[in-house]
Amino acid sequence: TEDWEFSADQVLQGRNIVYCDEAMFYDEQPTSNKIMLRQRLRWMKGHLLVCLTKTGSLFKKLFKRTPKGKKSNKFSTYDNMVNTLPICATSAFLFLLNWTFILLTPLFMPNYLDVWYDHLLGLSWHGVGLVWQTLASYIFTVLTAFVLYAVEHKRIQGVSFGVKLFSALFFPIFMFVSIPLDVIAIFKKVEWKTIPHNDTTNHEKVNQVKTDVSQKTVKVGKDA
Repeated sequence: TEDWEFSADQVLQGRNIVYCDEAMFYDEQPTSNKIMLRQRLRWMKGHLLVCLTKTGSLFKKLFKRTPKGKKSNKFSTYDNMVNTLPICATSAFLFLLNWTFILLTPLFMPNYLDVWYDHLLGLSWHGVGLVWQTLASYIFTVLTAFVLYAVEHKRIQGVSFGVKLFSALFFPIFMFVSIPLDVIAIFKKVEWKTIPHNDTTNHEKVNQVKTDVSQKTVKVGKDA
C-alpha cells in the first residue's frame, strides 16, 4: 500500500520512477495461508484507498504542460495511474452489470428470447476461448517465474530447485487470488492485525549474503 502511495506522491512532485538493478530488499513471508490471505486483503484495501485518493490527481497531471527546463515524467504518471486502478474489481463489476442488463431485457425488449439465445450461444464459444486463454496465461506466468529465477539466480541463495519449481507452478494461482480479494476489499472493513514473524535472520547474516553475492559477481566478471 505504501509503495503505491509513495510512488504516486513522487510522480506528482515531478519525479520519474526508474528501475534500479542494484536495489535489494528482504521480506519475511507469512507463516500460513490464512495469514497470507489476511495480509493480501489488507493490501487490496489499501490499493483501493490509493486509487480513490491519487488517481484523480495523476489523471490531471497527464494533461499539464511540463515547465521549461524540467524533464517530463508523463510516462511515469501514466504508468502509476494505471497501476493504481482496481482492474480486477472493475472487470468483475462490468461482467455482473452486463448480465444484469441481459436478464432485465424482458422488461423493455419483446424479442428477449433471441437476445438470451445469442448471449448463451456466445457464452459457450467464449467459454472455449476462456479455457485456452486461461491455459496460456498460466503457462506465461510460470515461464515468467522461471525467467526471474534464471536472471536473479546469483541473488537467490539457499533455495532448492524443488522449491523453485513448486513456487513457479503455483505462482499463477497466487496471482489469481488477487481477483476475489480485490472484490471483497470493496465491501469488507479491513483492519490492520499483527503478522507473526518467526524468522531469526539478523543483519549480520543478511550482510554476509550480500557480501557473498558481490564477491561471486566480481569473480565471474574477472573470469569473463
